[in-house]
Amino acid sequence: MIKNDDKQAMVQSKNATYERALAAFFEGQEPTQEQKEQLPDDVEGLSARRQALIEAIYQAETSSEQLTQLRQLRLRFGLPQDIKMIDLALSTEDDALSLEGLERLEQWLVTRVQAESTSLQDSLNSWRPRLNRRVDNLLFRSFNPKIQELAAKCQKLLLSI
Repeated sequence: MIKNDDKQAMVQSKNATYERALAAFFEGQEPTQEQKEQLPDDVEGLSARRQALIEAIYQAETSSEQLTQLRQLRLRFGLPQDIKMIDLALSTEDDALSLEGLERLEQWLVTRVQAESTSLQDSLNSWRPRLNRRVDNLLFRSFNPKIQELAAKCQKLLLSI
């Protein structure tokens, strides 16, 4: 059984970690890995704010508005494992967004390779031509070695599946 003092100490520790992560966010710093691990998964309203940013991306009237909203989503919550968001991230000139988009694409492709579900394979087949174009464009336009390496991996995955 946990003593009341121990509970209070645990709550204070989590609150302090959360406050440091918030302070880092508002100062433009990335929270440390330790802070990310200690942040609660179920902060009230978190998913609603995330969903609002995703909706703002879809409702943006111009590509620059869409890019601004995507950058905010990425800074606050990271890029989601959503193929539409990944596709959008791969279509930008922003190397940081492109790199994170490639990381998510690699994860998305690996889940499709391992899946025995025909619906997952169908989703891959419907997105494959567009994703091939996006990855080819990144290989052509970016001189960032990390982007080059990850784009080459994704290209091989797209061709092998």
